[in-house]
Amino acid sequence: MNHRRAMALPAVAFLAVALGGCASEPRETAPEASPSGPTAGRTSIVLDIDGVQVAGELDRSATAASLISALPLTVTMRDYAGQELIGKLPEALSLDGAPKASAAKALTIGYYAPQQSLVLYHADVGSFAGIVPIGNLTDAAAVTGHPREVAVTIRLP
Repeated sequence: MNHRRAMALPAVAFLAVALGGCASEPRETAPEASPSGPTAGRTSIVLDIDGVQVAGELDRSATAASLISALPLTVTMRDYAGQELIGKLPEALSLDGAPKASAAKALTIGYYAPQQSLVLYHADVGSFAGIVPIGNLTDAAAVTGHPREVAVTIRLP
């Protein structure tokens, strides 16, 4: 019996260490939502897209917090594949706690890490490595139909 116990202890210890590594780490959080934000824990923003103002919200992730700290910000964006506006940010955003891959539905505000870009989705896209959803828009009409580059200014209300 003692021999079996001696062999079982390393196996149990290995399992405990392996399963302990499966626990997810908590995400860092962004600043508290502004009082005008309709959803608790989210930060209200305004996007000026080619002269049209659109309301949006950013979540409490570290990625969203690093964008919030850079506001107000103007990004030159272009249409990509008829499904999104995308524009390179001047600095990379934090990826602390961010998923390795994600899908984005229409009205999602996202960060595409491989290109250091802000993305405003106006169509659903499948799951791709590097997509980090960070918020939502209230209206997709302002982000569709731009045949040329467009300046998008993001600010707090």
